[in-house]
Amino acid sequence: MFQYANNLDTVIFEDWENVPSSCWDTWLSNGMLNSLTNDFLRIGNFVFNYKGTVPNNIAIFPEGVVGVSSYAVYSASNKANIKAFVFPSTVTKICDDAASGCVSLDSVVCLATVPPTIHSTAFYSATGAANDRRSYATLYVPWSADHSVLAAYEADAEWSKFSSIVELPAPTPTVVEQVTMDQPKTQKVMVDGVVYIIRGDKVYNLQGIECELPMK
Repeated sequence: MFQYANNLDTVIFEDWENVPSSCWDTWLSNGMLNSLTNDFLRIGNFVFNYKGTVPNNIAIFPEGVVGVSSYAVYSASNKANIKAFVFPSTVTKICDDAASGCVSLDSVVCLATVPPTIHSTAFYSATGAANDRRSYATLYVPWSADHSVLAAYEADAEWSKFSSIVELPAPTPTVVEQVTMDQPKTQKVMVDGVVYIIRGDKVYNLQGIECELPMK
């Protein structure tokens, strides 16, 4: 497919899941994507391969990606050394053999709060159940106060096959949130036409000088 279409610059697929893998292989081999280096090859929100070397042996799929194709990093020069996949919160489907060639994969982070649909062979590094990396890998999922996200992954027929499933740490408040939380509640009152500021158990005038609140 597209073998001689050297001037092709736009392709529209109505059903990306059923596009044959030979299509992606041809795109890689005939130079149509030479402008990309060390990056995922994408069509819209769909990732279908990787070109170059995956940094730090951690394949981080970009936020906004919805679908992950078969052989998602198969063309990466260091696929055999990739240790971890990180899927974004937006991912909804991971196709068969997405981890093909990733014989060192031992960690998967999925930031989606709803378990994406995955093929039963999505994390096979090669053909055969013995090559299912889930048997050796830890899955990390988003934290939730009621642990419902963790429970959803544990109940899923395919995600539950990971050797262990761990919640990511709870998010910590930002600096602004911490300051807001630590500040005593402030309110303004008016007595005999004069405005006073009450902060915690202290009273201040408008000049910021601590004072007593007049009693009637």
